[in-house]
Amino acid sequence: MSAENEPAADPGQFLREVANADEGWSERYGGPEGIARWTLNLQDALKEQASDLAAVRTAAIREMLTTRSLADIAQALGVSKQAVSKAANSPTWTDPRW
Repeated sequence: MSAENEPAADPGQFLREVANADEGWSERYGGPEGIARWTLNLQDALKEQASDLAAVRTAAIREMLTTRSLADIAQALGVSKQAVSKAANSPTWTDPRW
């Protein structure tokens, strides 16, 4: 398969392709079944990435709490103090190095 016929690896690129789809666009993915499989795998990968990003965010918030107040952090991030508190008590990145 040539590079131009490779399925979109980037979710944004894939969604742009879907938005501008012409008849037969899904064939390079294996048709509707291929699309279903590909999007399922993509969603699983994005879910894992989102979880990893949340853990890094938690570590960053915990680090900020060592020198700043919860209210100050909430204001800086544009969220409520409750949101900062909830995030600070979530699973965190296990090896934060700043």
